[in-house]
Parts: sequence; C-alpha cells; structure tokens
Amino acid sequence: MEDEAKFASIPWVSKLIQDPQWVSVTTPSRIPKPTGEDSFFAKLLNSPTTIPGYLSQYRRPDTAIAHGAPISNDGSKHEPAQISEVRTFVTLMKDLAGHPNLTHGGIIASVFDEVMGVMIMIRLQGGKPEHMDVGGGGLFTAYMNVQYLRPVPLGGAVMVVAWVKKVTEGRKFWIESEMRDEAGTVLATGETLYVKAKAKAKM
Repeated sequence: MEDEAKFASIPWVSKLIQDPQWVSVTTPSRIPKPTGEDSFFAKLLNSPTTIPGYLSQYRRPDTAIAHGAPISNDGSKHEPAQISEVRTFVTLMKDLAGHPNLTHGGIIASVFDEVMGVMIMIRLQGGKPEHMDVGGGGLFTAYMNVQYLRPVPLGGAVMVVAWVKKVTEGRKFWIESEMRDEAGTVLATGETLYVKAKAKAKM
C-alpha cells in the first residue's frame, strides 16, 4: 500500500506495522469520490502540509481475545470473533497548527471522529471497508467526547487506537480511542456513539 511506504522511514511506525497480528487496509475516506463525500480527509487534509500519511490497520479477530474481547449486548465476552480494534497512523504537518508547532484541537477531534468511524466501517465490512456499503443509510456520529491530555506536536506521526466498547440494537456502536506518541504516551482520548441509519423501506 502507498501509505505503508510513506511510513517506512519512521522507525517506530515501521516496526509496528510489520506485526502479523495487524492487517493494513485501504482507508475509504482517503479516496476522492464523485459525490464529494469524504472530501475533508480525501482532499483538504491530504496534502504535504496537512496529513500526507494515513495508514489504517485492524487487529486480526483471532488474536483479539488476549487483548480484551469486545463487549456484547449482555455484557459477556463470548460473542463471535469480529474486528473490534483498529489503529491508524497519521502524520501531522505544519498547516494544522493551532499554536506554534502544536496541532489544533479541532484537528485532533476530527482525526478521532474519522478513526472511530472507520473502525465501524472496517468491522461491518469484515476488513474490506473499500466496499463502502455498510447497509441502511450510512453511519452518523451521535455523540463524541475528546479529552486533551497533552499538547500534540506537529512534524511527525502519531497513532490513534480505537476499539469497540459495546454494541446495542445491532446499529449503535460505542467506541473508545487513544492518541499516542512514539513512546506510547497518551496525548488525548476520545469516545463516541456511532449510529447506523435504518434502511429505507422499498416502495
């Protein structure tokens, strides 16, 4: 994948993306579409001075139990293996500044929203989010909370890890996430409720 090559020169990222427990996938929102959908991340935030590098991976479901199984509707940890953890590597460059050399808080929130949304798309499509069809009328953010713990510097890469906390009604997905630096320090956290719209009845 093109973005894997972009991260090959960043030693700590290069080492992580070679872990066989994780699978690299195409990030659908980085692909321009005729409808204009996803233009924010596919075009505006896809340039040498904004976010030139963006790579998504999911943890193989058969390795997930040892790292915290997803919570099902009844609170048990015995639901069938599904993709329940995603991590995304992004490079944050100079035109994303809020303060000198620091990432604007709105960009951090946008990255969280994007990664957590892609987490659901990857899950619903069984690791092939480029298929785009999530059923129904799409996914929408119903709630999101971001906690800013430390300044996020520009000019390098960060990793955002997102995981499924619980699923209710088969269409409401509670996701939690963390933004981490090279040392594993948590810079910010996010939580969201994503809702899959109901399919419209056919006439």
